Amino acid sequence: MSQKEMICSVIRGYIKDQGLKFDGKVDLTSSQKGDVIGIMVNLFTQGRVEIKSDKERGDPKKYFTGSVNNYLRKSPEFNGGNKYEPATKKGPRKSKEVQELEKLYAAVCLGNDTEVQDAVKLELDLALEVDAAKKNKTEAIDVNHIPESLRHLVK
Repeated sequence: MSQKEMICSVIRGYIKDQGLKFDGKVDLTSSQKGDVIGIMVNLFTQGRVEIKSDKERGDPKKYFTGSVNNYLRKSPEFNGGNKYEPATKKGPRKSKEVQELEKLYAAVCLGNDTEVQDAVKLELDLALEVDAAKKNKTEAIDVNHIPESLRHLVK
C-alpha cells in the first residue's frame, strides 16, 4: 500500500471509528489530527509505512503532521471535492530579465573591466526597479466615485 493510500485509509478509518459525520469535507480538530498523526507514527515504527527521505525519518511526527494536513487540504475525497488552489503561487519572484542580468553581472565581476561591470549593474538596477514597480502597482482609482472632500488624496 502506498503512503498516500495508507494515510487516506487511516483518515477514513478514524472518521468511521469515531462516528464522525462525513459529508465530503473533513474538518478534524487539532486533537483529532493528533490522533491520526499518532496512528501514522505507530505504523511507521512498526514498519508498516515508510518514509523515503532520510532527512524526514529523524522526526516522523513532523513528517506525518505535514502529510496528513496536505491530504486533508488537497485530496478531493476529504476537501469536499474542491480543486486545491495554493494561497500563493510558487515560482520565481524575479523576472527572467533580472535573473539573467544577475548571472551576467556575476560573470563580468570575475573580470577587471569596471566599465562593463558598471554598465551591467546599471541595467540590473533598472530591471529591478521595473520589477518593484510592477509589484507595487495599484489599480487606477476613478475619482468620479470618490467624495469631493477626498479627491485631493488621489494622485
